[in-house]
Amino acid sequence: MTDHVIEVGNVWATVTGKAFLCDKLMAIPDPKLARDAAVKLRLNDGLKHFFDTDTRQMPAGLVHRLERRLTKRGHKVQVVRREPPFHFGPTPADYLVGKNLRDYQVEAVDLSLTEGRGLLWMATNSGKSAVIATLCGRLVREADAKVIVVVPNAYLLRQTSKDVADMLGPDVVVGIAGDGERKLKAHVLVATWQTLINGCARGRLPAEDPGLASWLALAHAIIVDETHHAASDAYQRILRTAVSAQYRFGCTGSLDKGDKRVEGERKEGSDDAARMHRWMVEAHIGPLLYQVDNAYLIENGYSAVPRFFVVRDRAAFGPMVRTPRPTGRGRPVNPYNHVFEYACVRDAKWHRSVADVVRHLIAVGRPPFVFSHSVKLLRSLSAAMEAAGVPHKVLHGDHATFDRVRVIKDFENEGGFAILASSIFDEGASIPAIRSVVFAGARKSPVELLQRIGRGVRKKVGESNDVLVVDFDPVHSTMLHDHFEARLASYRAEGFKVKYVDDLTQVPELVV
Repeated sequence: MTDHVIEVGNVWATVTGKAFLCDKLMAIPDPKLARDAAVKLRLNDGLKHFFDTDTRQMPAGLVHRLERRLTKRGHKVQVVRREPPFHFGPTPADYLVGKNLRDYQVEAVDLSLTEGRGLLWMATNSGKSAVIATLCGRLVREADAKVIVVVPNAYLLRQTSKDVADMLGPDVVVGIAGDGERKLKAHVLVATWQTLINGCARGRLPAEDPGLASWLALAHAIIVDETHHAASDAYQRILRTAVSAQYRFGCTGSLDKGDKRVEGERKEGSDDAARMHRWMVEAHIGPLLYQVDNAYLIENGYSAVPRFFVVRDRAAFGPMVRTPRPTGRGRPVNPYNHVFEYACVRDAKWHRSVADVVRHLIAVGRPPFVFSHSVKLLRSLSAAMEAAGVPHKVLHGDHATFDRVRVIKDFENEGGFAILASSIFDEGASIPAIRSVVFAGARKSPVELLQRIGRGVRKKVGESNDVLVVDFDPVHSTMLHDHFEARLASYRAEGFKVKYVDDLTQVPELVV
């Protein structure tokens, strides 16, 4: 006799069985509540409950986790899934216009269409755009489906909509919603989440944009590019609103948000945060279906080989910056903001060191992308480079998409200058001309880190197939040094080898 029956819908799954057991199995520590006073007073259990005992419902994308936990405890589970509206055959390698699919891309597409929902963890330069275009084409042409593709920013909006349209040809109409443009009469709608959210109701209030609301209500499929963003509240609302989307896919090059350092070195609560992120991403999409990592792409010649150099010369940085401790008096100080301000933004010596490295990279024909999440730091670095006569341009969120595209074209066609970029270029941007990357932001997020490395690993044509990555170990700050250790663990987890530069004057000899 079956103990539990799980009926899987598009958004929610309904469970018949022991509700309180399911609730217990589908509750995990919520990092947001870790320091909540109610938890300390035992008025709250500090857990996020993904199973609702009243409605007996849970996110459909997490059914595999409940099924596994119940089965492990000896319960018999029956999962009832809706019959897919269409059965797809194998994908031909020449499906796209002017482009042959790689073997793993064909496998990823076929598995996705068979399963109907799930995540594709595909490292940068694995060709996610080709996979997305193929999924869109097959869903539209064979299943007569309307497809929404969600992207995180305006740059990717332009790039993805153009790529999908070019790869599929004129019979599949690709619409666009975002960055001031709107074309909704289409088979495939590529939209930024910032625009698409206007198609979601707000409590009892109707959606602000009826056209987008109609798309979300009627779309048969939804594909989330850079799916690691799907853990956010806005993405969750969008995915819950797409009630007719039986096909749900996510593509990302950096699904795992966990700290790669060994146990004991990781920050307290980091494992809980990583697990929560993964569950939230899966919640309304599905489980991991397919993975292609950097090692495979590099080994098979699809990606450039990243060569890492770490500057840890004490002379490259300014005076020591201590991490402030809470005093219990006055306005509380955010430790990271304080350290970042004094050890990064105001450290003129570090700025000059970055400028020296950038000058060298330009001289050897590898003009870099210099990344930082902080526009304030980018401006400080720009001032240092201007004073040192280092040619460069700065790009951040205040620049219009047209200006960004123009600067990138100049970089690709002419080169000879560095680009100081904020997080607007962290994801998806395809710029094969990047021959080197410099990290000046001193953060530790593995998602952010791998995305930025990914800007440089596009395969190089007619040149040595490698990219230089220069990082700094801020030895003048305990906190920022700890963040570097987290980045170093991510490098090693990806199999990347690191060479240290202990003397800044050796950069011309070592970083080549």
